[in-house]
Amino acid sequence: MKLALDILIIVLWMALQTYLSKRKQKLFGLIIPALIIIAGILFNLLIAKDGKHLEAAGAFFMLFLINIGIYFDGRKSLEKHKQKELDKMSIHDLK
Repeated sequence: MKLALDILIIVLWMALQTYLSKRKQKLFGLIIPALIIIAGILFNLLIAKDGKHLEAAGAFFMLFLINIGIYFDGRKSLEKHKQKELDKMSIHDLK
């Protein structure tokens, strides 16, 4: 049951990141990566003990990279969609 809940949380997290990355405002897609950086810093400063700082930093860095990858993929998808719409409009104007 815990595994199913973990998978559901991950899928929802990635869906939210994808949704925010495809919005007109670029900054919306950077909300989650910024929160990951802040949480990673706070976790390492306040919680991590007994030499676990490097492991925690690595985990937060991987989360950050995944979310930044989703962000750039969403931005590229949005640009392709915009270009496709512009092409449709220019074809319609030529008729």
